Amino acid sequence: MTHSEHSKYAFSAKDRNTHFYIGLRYLGALEYQTAGPNSSDMFFCPKCNQVWGKRHDVTVGEDSHIWAFVVRACEEHGDGSLLLPDEIRYDWVDELPMDLLRRELQLIFDDMTKKEKEDAGTN
Repeated sequence: MTHSEHSKYAFSAKDRNTHFYIGLRYLGALEYQTAGPNSSDMFFCPKCNQVWGKRHDVTVGEDSHIWAFVVRACEEHGDGSLLLPDEIRYDWVDELPMDLLRRELQLIFDDMTKKEKEDAGTN
């Protein structure tokens, strides 16, 4: 395959925005450059059977994208985080929307407080 034939199949880096939602509440967007197709996530809680959150990818100049269901417990039934463990990278944390960061940190704080209370009750 020649270079020109190969390049027509390769994705080039494009401007992308990932918009974060909890229910209908908009938490902001992360802007970045990436290659590849849009892939948005709907977070589905297996305990209450609700779609409780969304990460909607929008690439400038493209209309089509893929929606995937992520089975993850909501805040009431689990951790309720919109950030998956394999995605947490400290080199881009400062670029996340402030409302999303506040929410994620509050979830961590609430979980730590709950565990401290449980530990104190067992001693």
